[in-house]
Amino acid sequence: MSTMLKAITTAASILVCFAAISATYYYAKYLPRVHDAELAEQRRKTDLGNTQRCNKDALNFYSDYRADFRKEYMSAGLDWSDPEMHFNKKLNTCLVEITARSDVTSGGSLYEQSVTDIYSNREIIRTAYTYEGFQEKAFGQMDHKGYSAEKAKLFGE
Repeated sequence: MSTMLKAITTAASILVCFAAISATYYYAKYLPRVHDAELAEQRRKTDLGNTQRCNKDALNFYSDYRADFRKEYMSAGLDWSDPEMHFNKKLNTCLVEITARSDVTSGGSLYEQSVTDIYSNREIIRTAYTYEGFQEKAFGQMDHKGYSAEKAKLFGE
């Protein structure tokens, strides 16, 4: 009988160990993976929603900006590029780049570019430049190269 009791005790111990290992795996490995996958899906949906809302809001902002600009400056001779928009996750805001080109009397063109946080209506960076020969002549906050680097940083976040 003691051999039988030993066998039952050993089998029970093995079952308890197996149950403990299974529970440990379930709570330590499986559930966190499921939770991480759910969080990733939730983040993806949030990012998509923010991007879609940003695109819509940026197009409205751009339309209003051009209308206000025309009223104030009578800028019929401006060529406008399509706006570029980006939801910046780090700043948690929508950015829009507006680019306009106007002809100047010396035969060249003046380019103006700016990136604006549309939710605070705050211009973040701006550049204005012309080319004389092959040399850029910058006006305003920064030259075109510095502007491009800063814009890439803002639109990459």
